[in-house]
Amino acid sequence: FKGMRVKYARAFRCGCLGIVVNGFGYYAWVHALNILIPQREVDRDRLHAFGLLIGKALLDSCLWGTTSNSVGILGRRLLEGDSTGHAIDVWAAKILDVTVWELRFWPFWSACQF
Repeated sequence: FKGMRVKYARAFRCGCLGIVVNGFGYYAWVHALNILIPQREVDRDRLHAFGLLIGKALLDSCLWGTTSNSVGILGRRLLEGDSTGHAIDVWAAKILDVTVWELRFWPFWSACQF
């Protein structure tokens, strides 16, 4: 990192976006998800509970993961001053690859978390 110049304003904007999306947003999402599939339903020693756990983890990754990644991609571009059209173009170019990587790791982590 020698010679790397830190852009503090950019770091602050990205940090604030991350706090809103992955702090407050994820808290609200998990609350809603726990209403839909209560924790007590995935804590049981049954095949049905295992299926609910896997479903909950996949729902978390597919819905919340795609939403938070989309807001992150679009939000960072817009906060950098890009036009809405350019931000959408960047999102369209990245979201598929980001979602594929999301689904390679996060469902497993979500299942452990839930």
